[in-house]
Amino acid sequence: MKEYKKKHIIKHALEYYIKRSGASEKDLNQEKNVLEEVKEDIQQMKERYNIK
Repeated sequence: MKEYKKKHIIKHALEYYIKRSGASEKDLNQEKNVLEEVKEDIQQMKERYNIK
């Protein structure tokens, strides 16, 4: 499986996971930070490999 596809799977999993009930504010902030990093990685890969 290509790295780009793996990043998308992680992105979608984090987006779903963040919506769970009972998560602390600290956990949510950390998870949102990781999500932003993954989104940045995806954007960089799009630019680097000319993915549309």
